[in-house]
Amino acid sequence: MAQIGLNFDFEESYQPIALRFTLDTFDLWHQKENGQKVFLRSMGSGANWLYCHITLFLSLHKYFCGLGNNCKIPSILFLDQPSQVYFPSVLDIGPNFDAVAIAEKQGDSRKRKVDEDIKAVQNLYFQLVKFCNKTFEETGIEPQIIITDHADNLELEDGYEFNNFVKDRWRDYGFIKLEGNSTKT
Repeated sequence: MAQIGLNFDFEESYQPIALRFTLDTFDLWHQKENGQKVFLRSMGSGANWLYCHITLFLSLHKYFCGLGNNCKIPSILFLDQPSQVYFPSVLDIGPNFDAVAIAEKQGDSRKRKVDEDIKAVQNLYFQLVKFCNKTFEETGIEPQIIITDHADNLELEDGYEFNNFVKDRWRDYGFIKLEGNSTKT
C-alpha cells in the first residue's frame, strides 16, 4: 500500500502516506510518524477517502495476482464514478464531458480549481493503467478494472491514449443499449 499510495494526491498532512490495514477488523488507517493512527473516517476530504480505497483495492489485487493459480478470487475491480469527488452533485447531461461547464454550475470557487482537479483525475486514470501493466509484467496476470464515469477524453502520461481504454460511451444511449432504442435508460 505504501508504494501504490505514493502515486496519488493525498492531502499534504498525509504525505508521505503510510496506510495500514488489518484483516482482523477491516480497519484502514494512516500511521503517523509518532505512531498515532488516523482512521479513514477522520481523514478529511473525499479525495483522501477515494485514494485510500483505491490504494487498498489495488494492493489486494496485486496480492491476489501474485498468488497466481492458488487464488480463486478473480482480479476484477468495478469503480463507479471515481471522479465524482472532483466534480460532485452537478447534473452532467451534455453531449461531452466539460469540466469547465461543470465547475461554472458549481460557482466561482470550483471554477478556479478545474485545472488542478482535471490533473488529479488524469493521474488517477494513469495510475490505474500503469498498475494493470506493472502487475501483468510482475505476475503474468492482468487485473481488469471496469469504470463507469462522467470524466472523458483525458490526457494520460507516457503515451497512453485514454480512448484506447474506453469500451463504450454512455452519453448517447445510457448505461444499457437496447436494440432499436437510442434513448437513455
